Amino acid sequence: MSVNEQKSSFRKTALGGSIYVLAAQFIRIALLFLSIIVLSRLLTPEDFGLIACLTPIIAFITLLQDLGLQQAVIQREKISDEQINKVFWVLSAVGLFFAISLCILSPAIAWFYNDERLVWITILASIPLAITSMASLPLSLLNRSMKFNNIAIIDITANTLGFIATVIGALLGMSYWSLLITPFFLALTTFLGALWLSKWRPNKPQFKLDEDILHFGANLTGSNIINFFARNLDNILVGRYEGIQPLGFYERAYKLLMFPLSSINAPISKVIIPILSNVQSDKQRVRRIYLRVIGMLTLVIVPGMAAILMVSEDIVLLLFGEEWLAVAPIFFWLGIAGLVQPLANSTSWVFISQGLTKEMFKWTMFASSTTIIAIIIGLNWGVVGVAMAYAINEYLIRLPAFFWYMGKTSPIKSLDFMKIQIPLLIAAIFSFAITHYIFKNLMDLEGVIAIIAAVICSYSCAILISLVHETGRNILGETTKLSIDAIHKITGKK
Repeated sequence: MSVNEQKSSFRKTALGGSIYVLAAQFIRIALLFLSIIVLSRLLTPEDFGLIACLTPIIAFITLLQDLGLQQAVIQREKISDEQINKVFWVLSAVGLFFAISLCILSPAIAWFYNDERLVWITILASIPLAITSMASLPLSLLNRSMKFNNIAIIDITANTLGFIATVIGALLGMSYWSLLITPFFLALTTFLGALWLSKWRPNKPQFKLDEDILHFGANLTGSNIINFFARNLDNILVGRYEGIQPLGFYERAYKLLMFPLSSINAPISKVIIPILSNVQSDKQRVRRIYLRVIGMLTLVIVPGMAAILMVSEDIVLLLFGEEWLAVAPIFFWLGIAGLVQPLANSTSWVFISQGLTKEMFKWTMFASSTTIIAIIIGLNWGVVGVAMAYAINEYLIRLPAFFWYMGKTSPIKSLDFMKIQIPLLIAAIFSFAITHYIFKNLMDLEGVIAIIAAVICSYSCAILISLVHETGRNILGETTKLSIDAIHKITGKK
């Protein structure tokens, strides 16, 4: 296959996969908002509170039960049917173990919250855990084969059925029990759909995994656990030392920041990791594909994030109201750190696809440690101080270390990362100055008008800065071409 054919094949796979997974993500988000509106009218705050008691426990178990094996199956250049069968049975056994463990702990959970209803709620909530583990292997096979359309169909079907069933349950007067229907339908529909579409069937139980797969999964799981605690420690410490109301402001600011990042990064990861894994031996091709994707992703996300930071007060007033204005300075500082998050979050693409989970674990240990120290220091200046310390740490410690470490351990060079990130940060500084001194001070723009002006200014600066260097021009050209291809694919034009 020629270089042009390889580029065309990559573009076609990436474009098609991205459209499918982003469509599924859009529908999932729409259903989430709709469920919040509908179920809030059908159920009571107490109903939601009972289920929320289990949320952190379920989230932590979900993080553990995969053992990193789903990504191990996707990443392997070659994997035998016997290895695949072993992974299925190990994951199924782990899921069953956690489900049984949660059932055993149900009286303790009910005692902790002083509510006997949580005994049976916990027992029923454990069932989807076992089913989800069984679904992991068939899903990873679909992902490995880059059948993103099948994955999107499963995702949309599962979320739609879960939403409908839950609403019906609430209408029938099932109260908090109806909220347990969604995870059950999600798990069962995903398992049956993945098993059917993957056309894979398990053989007799086998539980002895190869050592290299175990090491891959162990390092990845360790990284995820450390990252989980680092990302949640700020909420714990702010709530403990600053109080419930400051925690509420901090939580809203963090959610406002992470929502666009996670909504885009998660589905793109589903596409790019299998693509990079399939060409992992060709380091130069890995480098080209990665730089093309992350270049376009940062060009789309970073100017938009920079824009909303410039008008953070207007954004908060528009979304939450005047009583939430204390969120604005917190969001501003978290957002400053967020300007480099699209690039930083993409490290997992390279580490996982290259099988470098040991290096990923080391990086996560370093990055999480510096974050924790920054949060503790920032507490001395309140909740805004936490956000400010987080941003300062991101630029003075983590970003330089990121450039050096990724250049040392991955096929991508340190200069490659700098050429993508630094011009966008320079563009953000220019657009911030224009918005602050011209739009705000001279023109006195406010509200929606100020937001629109900031967005136009930010993207204009990013495009102009990109035009003055070769990497930027290449990214602009690729983004334009991919956008046209996407429009043609959606409209059916050739």
